[in-house]
Amino acid sequence: MMPKGYKGFQKDYKTNTGRKHTEETRKKMSTIRKGRKFSEEHKSKIADSQMGEKNSFYGKTHTEEKKRKWSKERKGNKNNWRGGTTEDNGYILVRKPQHFSARNNGYILRSRLVMEKLLGRELLPNEIVHHKNGITGDDRPENLRLFKSRKEHTSFHHKQRKHLGIQ
Repeated sequence: MMPKGYKGFQKDYKTNTGRKHTEETRKKMSTIRKGRKFSEEHKSKIADSQMGEKNSFYGKTHTEEKKRKWSKERKGNKNNWRGGTTEDNGYILVRKPQHFSARNNGYILRSRLVMEKLLGRELLPNEIVHHKNGITGDDRPENLRLFKSRKEHTSFHHKQRKHLGIQ
């Protein structure tokens, strides 16, 4: 029988008290903590509690074996390279510096590349790719629609708002 005050614990795990939280309790604690922001004062206290000799790693070093393992894992992944993709305001960008409509940094919207592949031609600079479901990172061909101009795209949105009764 569990002592009073240990509700939500199970016994078969080696921690300081020989107990650990049940899965259900861990989920409850996780949902309670979600979205919680620490004050600057609290962040400072946490940092101070882990400085110098208070830090559990103080005076220790990583083994050479561990350093070699990490080095091997990082090879080919320099500068946090993610395969040439990045995100900007929900839009996925792909690194294609040779593409004629790539930005100055060499990236182009993935939705434009998907539409070009779908049509079998390069898009004109004035053509706009619209995401039907409004999720700009969803570049599935069935979610994309091409507008010939910004004017046509804007007109579509105005008609849509009018139809929904939004001014």
